[in-house]
Amino acid sequence: MFASDDSRHRVVIVDPARLLACADRDTTDYVLPAVAYWPPGKAAGIRAFLDPVSPRIPDMPFVTFRETRTRTLFGLPGLAKVGVVSFRNGQHRARYLAHAGATALPVEVHETEADLLMRYCGVQ
Repeated sequence: MFASDDSRHRVVIVDPARLLACADRDTTDYVLPAVAYWPPGKAAGIRAFLDPVSPRIPDMPFVTFRETRTRTLFGLPGLAKVGVVSFRNGQHRARYLAHAGATALPVEVHETEADLLMRYCGVQ
């Protein structure tokens, strides 16, 4: 975990597969489908956007993180907790990089959520 330029945020190195598993639980925001289901040309556009020879350096994804309780068979809150990631920026980048085989990904998160994100999604 690293401090970012903004002292209220931290950079956390996460496992993309674990991050996206938490993001797929998000019910408050738009969750993208897998890269294979993107419209034609979208993956190529993201690949060009992330190309290292591009003069523009892309921002890292910015996320929020929270814990929620799983639901029981009757819809009541259960005892187990799961992590939920909401993307504020960078969901396409994160999904594309995971699809391309990335094993670690830096994301920016508010300092109050950084420890939880590290516990649920941090690189092992």
